[in-house]
Amino acid sequence: MAQVSPQTELSAAPIKTVGDLFPDLPLTSYVGLKGPAQPVLATDAVKGVVGLDRQKFADANAAKRRVHVYRGEPGTLWATDDNCDCSSLDNLMCCGVIQIIKFGCCKPHRDMDWPDWADKALVYTEHGIVGRSKTAPDAKPHAILWGGFDIEKVEVRRYDGPRGWHNACKDRAGLDARPFHDPLTCSLRVGFMAPCCARICIQPDDAPGLYHLVVYSTHRTWRSGSGDNDPGGSYPTAMLSLIALAPGPEACLEELRSMAVAAAVAPVALSMERGDGGSMARARGCNIM
Repeated sequence: MAQVSPQTELSAAPIKTVGDLFPDLPLTSYVGLKGPAQPVLATDAVKGVVGLDRQKFADANAAKRRVHVYRGEPGTLWATDDNCDCSSLDNLMCCGVIQIIKFGCCKPHRDMDWPDWADKALVYTEHGIVGRSKTAPDAKPHAILWGGFDIEKVEVRRYDGPRGWHNACKDRAGLDARPFHDPLTCSLRVGFMAPCCARICIQPDDAPGLYHLVVYSTHRTWRSGSGDNDPGGSYPTAMLSLIALAPGPEACLEELRSMAVAAAVAPVALSMERGDGGSMARARGCNIM
């Protein structure tokens, strides 16, 4: 039977498979090291379920309200892609008025409603993790194989850290990840050619326990540019981005790590039981990044 984290809201019926959680799961596939791999099936065994916490969710909505003029996307805990570039003071001054008119008057803040996937925001299966690409009502489900992400690069962005200047290139992983570019914060980023330092100006440091979990797939997808000002680039093929998870940040990261390690060990143990040396050698070559 699947392990359910505290404060999740699930039915009394035992959860054994993905189909028990998502009767109408949209078609999606696990992303591995080489890109989309096997599909997420209703028969995939569920090892654990993590849900959102209502108090943290309310705190997140309050935090989003404070930075909405900068972040946009009403009705979500997400940030728009066409907001102002605050990497320089000139850019901030040029578009500040437009930003206020757009998100202050035309698209004012609206709290995000409690989503129907709140009790199953993050699911650990026998093959990988399944969650939402962003904390929004219409967020698409994404899935990543256990070997398809680097556990050392998972971001747990806590909002109770110091607001001073930080290295924007280094403070980006684990429990040390800082919310420089985040839906619930406003920051000033400076640097030559590209931002290398950042100072968080607004963050919900009055919401203890609130954090933002971000898991990127190792595989990336290339996007071609549209012109001289858009050279294109790559982005993670799959991403799980969740705010207001019920477990604490340390517990969440430790559970994710232990699940990943167990998934890597399982094939080796099975091979040893069978005495299949060839299979065991291949399993040892498949490790969690």
